[in-house]
Formats: sequence, structure tokens, C-alpha cells
Amino acid sequence: MQIKFQAAAITGSSRGMGRQIAVKFAKEGVKTIAIHYRAGKSDAGVTFSLIEEPGALGVLVQGDVAETIAAEKRADQAEQKLGSYGFFGDL
Repeated sequence: MQIKFQAAAITGSSRGMGRQIAVKFAKEGVKTIAIHYRAGKSDAGVTFSLIEEPGALGVLVQGDVAETIAAEKRADQAEQKLGSYGFFGDL
């Protein structure tokens, strides 16, 4: 797989399929990844550790993305935490 983007925000990435996607992206060269979780902070921490192994920079983002305003706040939060890495610069 050839991934052309350098940043990703993955909702529900604290476990299961979301975690698998985050780890795959990190292994394929995505440099910055926002790991979203609603309630499972410890699970999100595991995902965070797994994406760091291949060299990705991560940030944990907590919230309920089912609500539009909350989802926008989570995106802003991720962008602020990742700052100079241009998280959403190409969108």
C-alpha cells in the first residue's frame, strides 16, 4: 500500500479496527496520527504506544464525535496539539 498523506485523524482508534488502521498507517509512513477515543483512555494509550514504535507522532483526542460541535472541537484540539506538523494543512 502506498499512502500519500502524512497526517490522519482516526475516530474510534482506541481499539479494534480503528487501532488496526492507526497502526497500519504508522507502519506505512503516516507521520502524525490523532487517536480518538470516547471513553477508553487506557486502550487509546495502547494504540498510542503501538503507533510510536514505527515512528509516528500521536496525540490522544477524547470526545463524542456523534455531535457536530464536539467533533469540530476534537479536530481543533488535535490540530493544536500537533501544531507545526501541518495536521490539517492540506485539507
